Amino acid sequence: MAGEGREDYYTLLGIGRDADARKLRTAWRRLALRWHPDRAGASATGLFQKIAAAYAVLSDPVSRAAYDRGQAVPIATPRLLWSEPLRVMPYGIGIEPASRRFFLKGMEKPSSR
Repeated sequence: MAGEGREDYYTLLGIGRDADARKLRTAWRRLALRWHPDRAGASATGLFQKIAAAYAVLSDPVSRAAYDRGQAVPIATPRLLWSEPLRVMPYGIGIEPASRRFFLKGMEKPSSR
Protein backbone atom coordinates (compact mmCIF):
# COMPACT_ATOMS: atom_id res chain seq x y z
CA MET A 1 0.00 0.00 0.00
CA ALA A 2 1.33 3.42 -0.87
CA GLY A 3 2.38 5.58 2.04
CA GLU A 4 0.95 8.97 2.89
CA GLY A 5 2.06 11.82 0.64
CA ARG A 6 3.45 9.41 -1.92
CA GLU A 7 2.36 9.09 -5.54
CA ASP A 8 0.24 5.99 -6.12
CA TYR A 9 1.99 4.33 -9.04
CA TYR A 10 -0.92 1.98 -9.73
CA THR A 11 -3.34 4.89 -10.12
CA LEU A 12 -0.81 6.85 -12.17
CA LEU A 13 -0.50 3.96 -14.63
CA GLY A 14 -4.21 3.17 -14.51
CA ILE A 15 -3.82 -0.45 -13.44
CA GLY A 16 -4.95 -2.57 -10.51
CA ARG A 17 -2.64 -3.89 -7.83
CA ASP A 18 -3.07 -7.37 -9.25
CA ALA A 19 -1.86 -6.39 -12.74
CA ASP A 20 0.62 -8.81 -14.28
CA ALA A 21 3.79 -7.84 -16.16
CA ARG A 22 2.00 -7.71 -19.52
CA LYS A 23 -0.73 -5.33 -18.30
CA LEU A 24 1.90 -3.20 -16.57
CA ARG A 25 4.01 -2.90 -19.71
CA THR A 26 0.97 -2.19 -21.90
CA ALA A 27 -0.20 0.60 -19.59
CA TRP A 28 3.31 2.06 -19.39
CA ARG A 29 3.80 2.03 -23.18
CA ARG A 30 0.41 3.65 -23.81
CA LEU A 31 1.12 6.47 -21.35
CA ALA A 32 4.76 6.88 -22.35
CA LEU A 33 3.79 7.31 -26.00
CA ARG A 34 1.06 9.78 -25.11
CA TRP A 35 3.09 11.91 -22.69
CA HIS A 36 6.56 11.76 -24.24
CA PRO A 37 7.91 15.34 -24.34
CA ASP A 38 8.64 15.05 -28.07
CA ARG A 39 4.93 14.47 -28.68
CA ALA A 40 3.19 16.28 -25.83
CA GLY A 41 5.59 19.20 -25.48
CA ALA A 42 8.18 20.15 -22.92
CA SER A 43 5.52 20.75 -20.27
CA ALA A 44 4.87 16.98 -20.16
CA THR A 45 8.42 16.17 -19.02
CA GLY A 46 7.51 15.93 -15.33
CA LEU A 47 4.59 13.59 -15.95
CA PHE A 48 6.66 11.47 -18.32
CA GLN A 49 9.37 11.09 -15.66
CA LYS A 50 6.74 10.05 -13.07
CA ILE A 51 5.38 7.44 -15.49
CA ALA A 52 8.91 6.12 -16.11
CA ALA A 53 9.63 5.99 -12.36
CA ALA A 54 6.36 4.13 -11.71
CA TYR A 55 7.23 1.56 -14.35
CA ALA A 56 10.80 1.19 -13.05
CA VAL A 57 9.52 0.40 -9.54
CA LEU A 58 6.54 -1.79 -10.45
CA SER A 59 8.35 -3.81 -13.13
CA ASP A 60 10.98 -5.01 -10.66
CA PRO A 61 9.48 -7.68 -8.36
CA VAL A 62 11.66 -6.76 -5.37
CA SER A 63 10.98 -3.02 -5.66
CA ARG A 64 7.29 -3.66 -6.25
CA ALA A 65 7.01 -5.80 -3.11
CA ALA A 66 8.76 -3.10 -1.05
CA TYR A 67 6.49 -0.42 -2.56
CA ASP A 68 3.40 -2.51 -1.78
CA ARG A 69 4.57 -2.83 1.86
CA GLY A 70 4.84 0.96 2.05
CA GLN A 71 8.62 0.98 2.28
CA ALA A 72 10.74 3.64 0.65
CA VAL A 73 11.93 2.54 -2.75
CA PRO A 74 14.90 4.36 -4.28
CA ILE A 75 14.15 5.33 -7.84
CA ALA A 76 17.05 4.67 -10.13
CA THR A 77 17.25 5.52 -13.78
CA PRO A 78 14.76 3.29 -15.56
CA ARG A 79 16.29 0.25 -17.15
CA LEU A 80 17.02 0.07 -20.84
CA LEU A 81 13.64 -1.04 -22.11
CA TRP A 82 14.60 -2.27 -25.55
CA SER A 83 14.88 -5.94 -26.21
CA GLU A 84 17.97 -8.00 -26.74
CA PRO A 85 19.89 -6.46 -29.67
CA LEU A 86 21.36 -3.73 -27.47
CA ARG A 87 22.82 -3.93 -24.01
CA VAL A 88 24.27 -1.45 -21.56
CA MET A 89 28.02 -1.65 -21.18
CA PRO A 90 30.22 0.26 -18.75
CA TYR A 91 31.13 2.69 -21.53
CA GLY A 92 27.72 2.95 -23.20
CA ILE A 93 25.48 0.92 -25.44
CA GLY A 94 27.04 -1.83 -27.48
CA ILE A 95 26.20 -4.51 -29.98
CA GLU A 96 25.66 -8.07 -28.79
CA PRO A 97 28.26 -10.60 -30.00
CA ALA A 98 25.90 -12.32 -32.48
CA SER A 99 25.00 -8.98 -34.04
CA ARG A 100 28.65 -7.94 -34.02
CA ARG A 101 29.55 -11.05 -36.04
CA PHE A 102 26.81 -10.24 -38.54
CA PHE A 103 27.65 -6.56 -38.99
CA LEU A 104 31.42 -6.79 -38.77
CA LYS A 105 31.91 -9.99 -40.78
CA GLY A 106 35.14 -9.78 -42.72
CA MET A 107 36.39 -6.77 -40.75
CA GLU A 108 38.23 -8.78 -38.09
CA LYS A 109 41.99 -8.63 -37.88
CA PRO A 110 43.66 -11.28 -39.99
CA SER A 111 45.09 -14.15 -38.00
CA SER A 112 48.86 -14.10 -37.53
CA ARG A 113 49.71 -17.48 -39.06
